[in-house]
Parts: sequence; C-alpha cells; structure tokens
Amino acid sequence: MDDEVASGVRAASAPARVAVDRRSARGQRHAVEFGINQLEQFRAVATRYDKLAVRYLATVQIAAIVSGYEAETF
Repeated sequence: MDDEVASGVRAASAPARVAVDRRSARGQRHAVEFGINQLEQFRAVATRYDKLAVRYLATVQIAAIVSGYEAETF
C-alpha cells in the first residue's frame, strides 16, 4: 500500500463488473416481477382466496401452467 501511494499508482477497481452485475440483477428482478404479475391476473391468486397453504399453492401452480400455456399459444 505504501509503495502504491509513493509511486502515485492506485489499485484498479472493477466498475464494469459491478455494472454487469446490476444489469443482470435488474433483468432477473424484471423476470420475477413479470411472472408475479402474470400470476396475479388470476383473481384467486391475487386475493389469496384459498386460506389453506396447500390449496393456495395448488392454485398458484394451476395459474402458472395456464399462463405458460397461453404464452406458448401466441
């Protein structure tokens, strides 16, 4: 560290890697939010109509299957 200060050379940081990680995280976050919004098109999922966790999970799974099927047909 003292040699770097004496010679005026600073350690290189990696801002490019951080920017890529942010873009990657942003894309992943967008995919998750898009998926949740697709599921919330189903009223039972959005309002959590089923009170039992097992039934709610089944509702979410059925909604995911139907929304995936609809996405492939277009």
